[in-house]
Amino acid sequence: MLRSISIRANHGKTPAPPAGLAPAGSRIPRLATRRPATARSFASVPGQPGATALLPDFTAIRAVRKPLTQLPVNPAHAAMQQRIRSSLDDRITFDNYVPALNRMLNYIGLEEARAPALCSFILTNLVDDRPLHLIEKHLHETLRYTIVDPATNASFIDAIGPRLAGRGQLIYSQIEPHLRDMRGKRILDFGAGSGVVTAEVRSKVSPHTIGIDVRPYGDGIIQFDGRRAPFDDGSFDCVIVTNVFHHEQHNQQCLDEVHRLLRPGGKLVVIETVPTGGTEEEARLDLGRTFLIDFTYNRLFNDADIPVPGTFETAEGWRRRLMESGFDEPEVLEHLGFDQEIVPDWHVLYVVRRNPCQ
Repeated sequence: MLRSISIRANHGKTPAPPAGLAPAGSRIPRLATRRPATARSFASVPGQPGATALLPDFTAIRAVRKPLTQLPVNPAHAAMQQRIRSSLDDRITFDNYVPALNRMLNYIGLEEARAPALCSFILTNLVDDRPLHLIEKHLHETLRYTIVDPATNASFIDAIGPRLAGRGQLIYSQIEPHLRDMRGKRILDFGAGSGVVTAEVRSKVSPHTIGIDVRPYGDGIIQFDGRRAPFDDGSFDCVIVTNVFHHEQHNQQCLDEVHRLLRPGGKLVVIETVPTGGTEEEARLDLGRTFLIDFTYNRLFNDADIPVPGTFETAEGWRRRLMESGFDEPEVLEHLGFDQEIVPDWHVLYVVRRNPCQ
């Protein structure tokens, strides 16, 4: 039985659209001075200063769309490119993604009048006929030389880091209430990334905390092959998995591995990205936007080779899959909302136990 359901965002109302975030640029620190760079201009509106630019139109982007002449050699990249193009071909997805993309550009620092033109530039490239890795490289380099703060000569890419300050601490604050019974216990941070959350848990909850990831993030994080972690069955009292499962195309393998690593009755704390919607059907209609936002942030804004195709699920879908993978009904299912302003992703927190009989 679900014992605790807490909807913290929007005062318990149906998940709001990404436009409901705080005003762009609020509470953003100044950026450090950087070496001079070549400025890119996206002055989208000719004529009078202060004219309002329009967001890219679905029909206009369809008109410049080119048939693919060559798929990427990498199968994962090929699948990703096909998914990008099919997502942008869907009118509902397009109409939800474009305002969210514009909002991200504003938040990171691009002036409101320039953002729609950069949106058009990004979309036009995404429907081009080049292989995905060339498109990604071109877009990332463009953003690297797009100046968003003339006073410091800071580029769009420079601006991302300061606006992410405190993200790890935010995630820790969200999971900490569910770790209070784990003091001194064996804890695994599965998909730990750079290890910010791992370090917080290790210093404040249990010194017996280990972080693992498939990427070589450096000291303190154990790298593994993504299939089988180097630990015996039932090695941990608690496993933490924050924004990991949806990145993996075959994430059932991850769910099975987490189940193996937990002792019977052990606790799993999960934060996952889910689409929004008042019903399961509405949420499924938002899957395309969720995928495109994740792709944009991880592979265009950050130049990270993260396997975004993944398998996104609705909030109910993850609950069902956790139970099908040998976990009990969630003790906690908490909607965290659009909690990380730089990326308009809706997050849900699950706290479940490994079924002692499975």
